[in-house]
Amino acid sequence: MLNLADGWLKFGNELTNVTKRSIEFAKTLKEFAEVKRDHRILALKKAAFDLALIALAQHYHQPSQTLRVYNMVLPVDQFRCTDKTDEEFGKELISVLKLLSSFQLNGTESALLCAFVLMEQTPGMDAFVGQLKKCLGAKLHQRMPSDGGDKALRELFECRARLRQLAKTHRKCLGRFRLQMMGHHPIEQQQAGTRGAEMEDQANVLGNFPPLYTELFAESD
Repeated sequence: MLNLADGWLKFGNELTNVTKRSIEFAKTLKEFAEVKRDHRILALKKAAFDLALIALAQHYHQPSQTLRVYNMVLPVDQFRCTDKTDEEFGKELISVLKLLSSFQLNGTESALLCAFVLMEQTPGMDAFVGQLKKCLGAKLHQRMPSDGGDKALRELFECRARLRQLAKTHRKCLGRFRLQMMGHHPIEQQQAGTRGAEMEDQANVLGNFPPLYTELFAESD
């Protein structure tokens, strides 16, 4: 089992890898490229976590309850954490991944959903956002029988509320972890054997996080 610091660092690295791909995807959107740079940066910060989860859901394997990314197979059903607050966050994240993967979105549908989530955070894009929603609905209708497309579209957009809340929880948990590492917040349950040199490593662990992860998700200390 990873200790608290290593667990957060691994999560931060994996989320950063996915986020880089989301940023590359955003650059391919002509409408997004035409927006002022400051608005683009703000929109990406608001949508980055949601986009990462939508992308990760494409790699969630329902039968084995594993996440298969970057040549790794992660048995998410075995997720445990000594910190109860972080464990609740992790379990909700896994639950959302399961839900998103249950729609079995293909590449086009996933791209349309990502574009919608991103452009929804971009000023002056209401008309384009509406077009994206209609296009996604049409794609789902083509693939699903009867009223299955309407149901899937409705449930997908209902899931956005959970994504937004999870993004907020992620920021809070990360902020709490950063305070723990700086010694400003008590750690609820220190893992056995975490002493001496390891405690010193924890004090320096924040500098090991990818700069992009810190820029997008860490609140000002």
